[in-house]
Amino acid sequence: MLEVDEIPVEELYAAQDIYDKKVKEKKDKIISEFVNMSYSSWYSFERHLNVSLMDGVHFTEAGMCRAMHTVGWLTAMHQCKPEIGDVLILDFIKNIQRYSINYEKNPQMYREVSEHHHCSFPTRIISFSDDGTFGGFGFGLYEMCDEPLAYCKGKTVEQMRAEKVECFEPLGEKLYYRRIMYGGLLYHGPGCGQTFAVTLDPCCWSYHT
Repeated sequence: MLEVDEIPVEELYAAQDIYDKKVKEKKDKIISEFVNMSYSSWYSFERHLNVSLMDGVHFTEAGMCRAMHTVGWLTAMHQCKPEIGDVLILDFIKNIQRYSINYEKNPQMYREVSEHHHCSFPTRIISFSDDGTFGGFGFGLYEMCDEPLAYCKGKTVEQMRAEKVECFEPLGEKLYYRRIMYGGLLYHGPGCGQTFAVTLDPCCWSYHT
């Protein structure tokens, strides 16, 4: 195996330049698609960021409004101050996608439960809501009930609420999930210092539980 020390310095710099260029091109593409998406619709937002219910991500109506408000603000930041706006866009995308799952990548997080659809559904869903702060979201983390199709039989709305159970409808199938945790995805902004959040890297949004 060739050691890094054996590679001529000029070749290292050339390789780094190529890598940096590819990374920049990828980031520019993501930012360009994000900005173009912001002029479209919520469907475009879901498709672009892979945050549909089948990916284990849900937005309440209020959460959806907060998300689109944030997308509009980030687009304006990109236009006015791209050196800041682009960092914010990339961090926002990263944190929204953090809880998105994909069947091809994580088949163990899906379960076939329906007699009508020969399809597997996510065993956990994170539901984002509006927590009332600028750019911030509240969220609930839900796990699929043992009997996701029949859970509601014989139960009142009050009982389900007390047991923290919600009904989600991936592909139109009514499935029941129990909330096991809640918290917030809060906006701090660049250079905010200590956020006391669940994060391992510098960020503008972070999870609080």
